[in-house]
Amino acid sequence: MATTTVRLSPEEEAALDKLAERFGGRSGAIRHAVRRLAAEQARQDALQQALDEWAAARGAVDEEAVIEAIERFGLGR
Repeated sequence: MATTTVRLSPEEEAALDKLAERFGGRSGAIRHAVRRLAAEQARQDALQQALDEWAAARGAVDEEAVIEAIERFGLGR
């Protein structure tokens, strides 16, 4: 398992300490955060791929429709 050094502001360190209580220590909290960020990025990548495929098959997607879909499926978070 790799070791990584992260520099945190005092506020970030306090937040990490609070999260550590719930996620089994600082490392557990950081691993959880990395997994969540990776999942979020995968969802955003999948949406972009779907939009690209749609545009290739049917033409450009209406920007308002994209915004509506993002809001409806909670992808803008």
